[in-house]
Amino acid sequence: MSYCATCDGMLYRDKQVVVVGLAPDAAEEANFLQGLGCRVTYVSGKAPEGLDPAIAYVRATKLEIVGEASVTALRAGDEEIPCQCVFLLRHAIPPTDLLPALELENGYIRVDREMRTNLPGVFAAGDCTGLPLQLSKAAGEGLIAGQKAAEYLDGL
Repeated sequence: MSYCATCDGMLYRDKQVVVVGLAPDAAEEANFLQGLGCRVTYVSGKAPEGLDPAIAYVRATKLEIVGEASVTALRAGDEEIPCQCVFLLRHAIPPTDLLPALELENGYIRVDREMRTNLPGVFAAGDCTGLPLQLSKAAGEGLIAGQKAAEYLDGL
């Protein structure tokens, strides 16, 4: 199960994946996965615009992920689509909708080296803070943010 084609797509090259298109740019992400060499099936309640014609489309709204320890298929209505990953591409809300006073820089949350934002007690880490969008960056920043948040709370 993944929420990011850019982040995880390379892990599924030459494998069957399903994109559940719930966001306006989901077709673009499905095309990206196809370009990486994934075998893509696109599932949504309505036909997407801009989807590569080589990508299979299944119209369905009732969905169920199948598998115990890992994904083995997506049940879409009455059809079961075998796959190794389901990319659930859904709408996201901007961080400033949650915290209107939060400062952004080039579309990302502005943080200092200790992952502090401009709002006292609010820390951010990972993709929301800017490039590169990589797991190792997110893990390192998450460690720093967690430690600094704990220090902040200890000081209250």
